[in-house]
Amino acid sequence: MLGLIIRCIFLIATKIVEGLTLMTSTVYYFQNIKRCPAIKDDIIFYPAYILTDKIRKRELSSEAVVRAYINRIKEVNPILNAVVEDRFESAIIEARRTDEMLAVTNMSVDELKQQYPLIGIPITIKESIAVEGMSHSAGKVFPTKKIAARDAEIVKLCREAGAIPIAVTNTPELCINFESYNKVVGKTCNPYDSRRSPGGSSGGEAALLGSGASVVGLGSDIYGSVRLPAHYCGVWGHKPSANIVSVDGHYPDCKHEKEWNEVFNLGPMSRYAPDLQLLMNVILKRSYISLIQLNTPVYLPNLKLYYMENDNGSMLTHPVDKDILHALKRLVTHMASKYGCRTQQLDMKEFRYSAELSLMKLCNIDDIEPVFDNNGEGSYGELLRYLTFRSKSVLVPIICGIIKNTWGYVPKSVIRHFSEIEAQFKTKLCQTLGSDGVLIYPCHPTTAPIHGQGLGRIFDYSYLGIFNCLGLPATNCPLGLNSKGLPIGIQIAAAPNNDRLTLAVAQEIETAFGGWIPPPSI
Repeated sequence: MLGLIIRCIFLIATKIVEGLTLMTSTVYYFQNIKRCPAIKDDIIFYPAYILTDKIRKRELSSEAVVRAYINRIKEVNPILNAVVEDRFESAIIEARRTDEMLAVTNMSVDELKQQYPLIGIPITIKESIAVEGMSHSAGKVFPTKKIAARDAEIVKLCREAGAIPIAVTNTPELCINFESYNKVVGKTCNPYDSRRSPGGSSGGEAALLGSGASVVGLGSDIYGSVRLPAHYCGVWGHKPSANIVSVDGHYPDCKHEKEWNEVFNLGPMSRYAPDLQLLMNVILKRSYISLIQLNTPVYLPNLKLYYMENDNGSMLTHPVDKDILHALKRLVTHMASKYGCRTQQLDMKEFRYSAELSLMKLCNIDDIEPVFDNNGEGSYGELLRYLTFRSKSVLVPIICGIIKNTWGYVPKSVIRHFSEIEAQFKTKLCQTLGSDGVLIYPCHPTTAPIHGQGLGRIFDYSYLGIFNCLGLPATNCPLGLNSKGLPIGIQIAAAPNNDRLTLAVAQEIETAFGGWIPPPSI
């Protein structure tokens, strides 16, 4: 009964916020849509795995590839506002060094592929992930500019594999929002409709990828922050299984490493599906290589394919768009007809608690620095400053801090109740999926919303957050555009450490349905 009362309070609060955001965001409806220029350089249309092959074989120079992407960023960023800081000059120098090394090396093409799987290609990185010498504030205003002293572990691995960072990209303040807006850089726009959100918190990455201004990138995901922007911007994003990719070098961080690593992930984003696996092979912890077996072929006819059309009736979420449901059903039909996959519509009632489980999992983690200063106690003063126009923060992280501070008033019996549901849910879902099953599930109920409207549908993001809560791998997969020209997609999930299954299905989806579609141009 108490749990129902709490859900009703959440429902009323979100409906009020939804109404307010609908009113305040109306202004964006009447703005002219700004379009990105058409892509002129054919280099942009090559996947990363082909670019690296051409660079190794000296068919393309690294400098030419890096310059192509630098030029594309310069074309689209005035419209998208996705870049926090670039390193174009340094990147060109590093690309020339790569070309000079290739001109004199005695290594064979195969040896180069083994040692430098990302040789010579540009990569963009979410600004909350440390890139040495670059901005590293996660959208928060500091008295002096916060600079990364060293590379995050996954950035270090990408550099060692031959990748060349060219820019760090925008994120909401402290990565807390589903809209990429802060008081440092401002608002990032969706390449398919500048009036709309690219999502968050890896929104800058997704916007560049969707516009053809990046080929591969790195993002972070705690409540869908890789997959949601990928969904809104029509690209690919993978949330790895818990613990298999280092989160060292991300800001903000958490002192409670075990709990944090269960829900928080760093992962790859790309315009082409095979490039997710290319990046995962590089950033995967060496100690997990034999367990994850990323490169073991997946025989698709042997897959058990489960699907769900919604979250089984949560009172806190909105209905799934018909276009998304149609795309999901097309995929199920395709897999059954082409490969003879065993398909089954899953009826698992625990999914209806996704919103509550995801929220409780996150709020039960203490000492996420500095989002919840003193576990949120500093947020009241910040709220007062915000209301008197003196705050250097935006509203969402302030509200999150207050929620965290009041979380202690939630009865322990309620927390225990949902913790038991979570444990039973994870066991049941993992047993169902096993080592040869995947779940096709909506990534989000809607396509990209008008700027500001997403905040009023906060619990819709539980479609994504539930897989963080349970520690399952999940991959966002684009499945075309809707009647408004906006990307639609679904996500593929699997049992923990079965990332190769979701990545294999993603590659089949690209083959069958086309994957990324360039946004409309000027």
